[in-house]
Amino acid sequence: MTKLTHLFLDHLSTNKAFVAYRMPNQTGVTFLQSHSISPEQITINDISSEMQGFLMMPFDAQIKGCFFNTKSARRKTALFEYNWGRSNQLIQQKDYLKLIAKTVASIKFSDLEKVVLSRNIQLPSIANEKIELVFSLLVAKYPNAFVYLLQLPNGDKWMGATPETLLTVKEGSAYTMALAGTQLINKRVAMDIEWEQKEMDEQAFVASFIKDKLVKLGYDDIKASVPYTLFAGHLAHICTDFNFTTKSSLAELIAALHPTPAVCGSPSNLAFDYIQKNESYNREFYTGFIGPINKGTLSLFVNLRSLKIDEKRTYIYIGGGITSDSIPELEWLETERKSETLISVINAII
Repeated sequence: MTKLTHLFLDHLSTNKAFVAYRMPNQTGVTFLQSHSISPEQITINDISSEMQGFLMMPFDAQIKGCFFNTKSARRKTALFEYNWGRSNQLIQQKDYLKLIAKTVASIKFSDLEKVVLSRNIQLPSIANEKIELVFSLLVAKYPNAFVYLLQLPNGDKWMGATPETLLTVKEGSAYTMALAGTQLINKRVAMDIEWEQKEMDEQAFVASFIKDKLVKLGYDDIKASVPYTLFAGHLAHICTDFNFTTKSSLAELIAALHPTPAVCGSPSNLAFDYIQKNESYNREFYTGFIGPINKGTLSLFVNLRSLKIDEKRTYIYIGGGITSDSIPELEWLETERKSETLISVINAII
């Protein structure tokens, strides 16, 4: 048994909070164990350049997230409270198709342009001794993604492999991306993938949103790439890179970018309200953001391709952008495609 395996089993079996993660295009796994972290509940407004540790924040920015503080280790951990409201109920296919159709009609007759609807797939809970195997397979299958596994103070476990950067900051230089559109790669190279107008429009929504937010914060040195095809596991997406020099506080910059139209919709305030009123479950940390922070240097990723494990079930979270041109059956198939790798990894283990 390796040292890392021993650490995983010890923490999982005793419900100790911990974080393990592998950065994109790297091989080493960082493990933040219970004796070296102090889990705290914070809001986006609490994020600062003085922080050292690991962030996991929910989709709803009004709800407190989790900060694994490595600067104040061994400090007594306050009681964690997760008041998610709506239960994590399964969304059936017929109900999801009905919601998509309703959303298309709402977009056509309102100021909404796009709404990202999500759902979950429920599988049996994964035994502690097999969780590390799932994590290791995700590391192998997603070399270009941010792969993580963590256990919260309430015993819930979250795991994922996300291709989308929310914000990277290092030595005053910042980077973010606009990522949208989805296709199966099917052994093709990037130049062979053709994108439909709906997918290009969807990605343009996200790129325009990001640029407008940065301009409103006073950024005038924004360098945007041309849209290109980005591979993530078995899927391809359209991506635009944005590079700029930081001016505002981390909390202000993160609050401006989260949530993007890629996980919420456009206009963001209308789309968020629509999601809260019409999705029949709470996303919790799905489509929130996650990643390490160290005295102003940070790498935050949108929490996509993720799953939650509790004592009863494993929940896989997936979603897709709905516009006035969306066809419900095709949108359902897109969510099925997005779930394939996670399901195949879990089925190979259990």
